[in-house]
Amino acid sequence: MKKHKRIIFLVILSIMGLVNALLLFNKYIDNKLESQLMTSLENLSQQNVVIINHQIEDKFSLLQMFANEVGDKKNYDIVQDHKKVEKLSQIFGFRLVGIALPDGTAYTSYKKVVDVSQRRYFQESMKGKNYVSEPLDDIYDPNVKINVYSVPIYDEYKNIKGVFFTTYKNEDFKKFLRISSYNGKGYSYILDSKGNVISDSPQAQIYGTKNMFKTLEKYSENKEIVNQMKKDFQNGQGGEISYNYKGYKYANYAPLNINDWWCVTIVPKNVLEQRILPISYGVIAICIAIFIVSLGVIAYIVLKQNKYQSHLKKIAYYDKLTEIHNKAYLEEKLTQNINANTEKKSALVIYNIRKFKMINEIYGTGAGDYILKSFANSLKQYKTNELEIVVRGYGDEFAVLYFYNHKEELEKRIQSILAINKHIQYLSYPIDLSFAVGIYEIKNMNCMFERIYNYASIAKNENKERQDLFTYYCDELGNEQITIKRKEDAIKKGIENKEFKAWFQPKFDAKSKKITGMEALARWEKEDGSILLPNYFISLSEKIRLIQDIDELVFIDVCKKIKQWELQGLSILPVSVNLSQAYLNGLSALNHLKKIMDEYGVSSEFIQLEITESYMIDNEESLNLAVTKMHEYGFKVLLDDFGVGYSSLMSIHSLDFDILKIDKSFVDAIGTASGNAIIQYTIQLGKKLDMKIVVEGVETKEQYEFLKICGCDEIQGYYFAKPQTFYEISKILMLKKENISY
Repeated sequence: MKKHKRIIFLVILSIMGLVNALLLFNKYIDNKLESQLMTSLENLSQQNVVIINHQIEDKFSLLQMFANEVGDKKNYDIVQDHKKVEKLSQIFGFRLVGIALPDGTAYTSYKKVVDVSQRRYFQESMKGKNYVSEPLDDIYDPNVKINVYSVPIYDEYKNIKGVFFTTYKNEDFKKFLRISSYNGKGYSYILDSKGNVISDSPQAQIYGTKNMFKTLEKYSENKEIVNQMKKDFQNGQGGEISYNYKGYKYANYAPLNINDWWCVTIVPKNVLEQRILPISYGVIAICIAIFIVSLGVIAYIVLKQNKYQSHLKKIAYYDKLTEIHNKAYLEEKLTQNINANTEKKSALVIYNIRKFKMINEIYGTGAGDYILKSFANSLKQYKTNELEIVVRGYGDEFAVLYFYNHKEELEKRIQSILAINKHIQYLSYPIDLSFAVGIYEIKNMNCMFERIYNYASIAKNENKERQDLFTYYCDELGNEQITIKRKEDAIKKGIENKEFKAWFQPKFDAKSKKITGMEALARWEKEDGSILLPNYFISLSEKIRLIQDIDELVFIDVCKKIKQWELQGLSILPVSVNLSQAYLNGLSALNHLKKIMDEYGVSSEFIQLEITESYMIDNEESLNLAVTKMHEYGFKVLLDDFGVGYSSLMSIHSLDFDILKIDKSFVDAIGTASGNAIIQYTIQLGKKLDMKIVVEGVETKEQYEFLKICGCDEIQGYYFAKPQTFYEISKILMLKKENISY
């Protein structure tokens, strides 16, 4: 019986909720449509402003052209030459054209001389301003209202020597404002800052408004609205209002770029009501239908709710594998638990198992799962307070909310957890573990959860790069992450804008010193003109997996440049291009390079591919397939930076490289007994493996002479040439064509 009463209560409560939701939804629709109307009104007002400003600026441009012609003539006689003014009036259809001297004496196209010294348009233009007057009575036709447009006349020294002016009918403004809007019910005014009507659209004339402020003030409820408009006009700030004058209306006002004039666009409120009523009726009908269906569904939902509630809660807040809470639970409870234990300090600590992916690959996912569950249990065991929260984040990441009195207490607990999890026995396998740990001490409860979690994560990521047990978050770390993020965004933008180009460092025959080839080196030519070297962007590009995009841009640039040299009739020398590891993990990327080369019509004999020695570690099988494919495409393959990595001699021989590039670190050791011996042995080894020997980083004559004696084939380095731009290397190729030594 009680259960049935509860269901009935819930049904009644649901009905009340639906009725309330219906009312709120209707209100929401009203507000949404009103907001849309105001946005539409604002857009229309801005259109009016643009049209009026454009028309006025066109007139000023025409007047300024004539004023400049007058000003540019040193001996221009306004009195004798005023007949030209009359001719201008006839040609361009001006109502009246005049030129005023500095004393206000004006010569007009009506063949009359008048004094305009007291006219504001004359005074403003003598101050250097383009000016449009308020509506004036035409002295030649009192039934017509005009506006005077005036511009200053400058002499060759930029001194004002007069004013050029013309008149237009005030009726012209009505043409600008004659925009059909809201089924002809919308209208517009041009006002000055005091509310005086300069002009209005035809639809507005039925209201006979001369001053909008005074008109609105006839209704006491508009007093605050008028004060707001005056304040906005004074501050040069546009806005929107709702007021009552012969019915409620909406208005939007925006400043014009002339004098202190404003454009006001108005629409009656009943326009909104006409839009709302059909929608509201439809919404009510739909809601009634939903309400009826809901009555039948509510009872069923209530009966099933209890059964699934606990199950859903477990799914939402628990990690199935480790049977501890997940990140969603931490987000839900973090602030609540901290506020419940304010007498202690709190910190969010994130643990990350280092090289967890490798553990899965070596020992299997069963070992990985066992480690995750074991570590989760140890974290739970070290809880000292029921308000502390242990959760699993993503993958091998765990987060714990700790409470403590002193920092030493917190660090001791973390050290204990790391110590007991340093060695784990899985079946017959002893597995050593290490962790990256980031700590964020929560001192500002105004921070959102994601920011708190992110701060701890930043500290954890920093700890991955260190050998410390743990790392605390600080502002410097946060700023560093911001810097890295900006750098990432800049690299992405640079790739999008194709700012990564090839520079070329020549290679020379060790005996003849003639240029024999070149290496393409990536340079970031930013849009601001600065040029960045690879050490600024390569490492981060590899980390964020954008290095292949940069490689491709450089490869395309090399193909373009080779094609340009071919069209110029220059001798084309082989260009070696560095490839990142992304091109060595699969053949599809190499196929793509071949398509690019074919697209530009470049032969593989002119492009060589360089592979860094360090890529041979743990990649010999896939690297062997890649080198084989490169040879199939006709490329020669270079082993770059030899001596820096850890390649074995057997690996070098089996991978069938064509050219061996000895690293600069070996060259720097020339002059010492051991350094000389290593260089000699390496060159001899390469020769015996039938490889061509190139030495890079040669900077002195002594280094060059020694390498030549040792039998090195090609030299690359600053001793002969630094990296060159396309235009610089093209000059070298031109000299080669003309048999002139570089």
